[in-house]
Amino acid sequence: MATDTLNISLTSDLTAFIEEKKRSGYASASEVVRESLRLMRERDDQRATLRAAILAGRNDIAEGR
Repeated sequence: MATDTLNISLTSDLTAFIEEKKRSGYASASEVVRESLRLMRERDDQRATLRAAILAGRNDIAEGR
């Protein structure tokens, strides 16, 4: 998989969090950020699924089902 380089600015708290994660086993800051983004994407997907189910339920109620 090809990778792109992206420069980002972080608060000192987030930088410290990344350093803590590196000490606990992550190989690099990039690995921490990639894992964080994967988890965020997963959470967003779960929320979208939940929203769709809520909408379907509301539609069922509105239609008397």
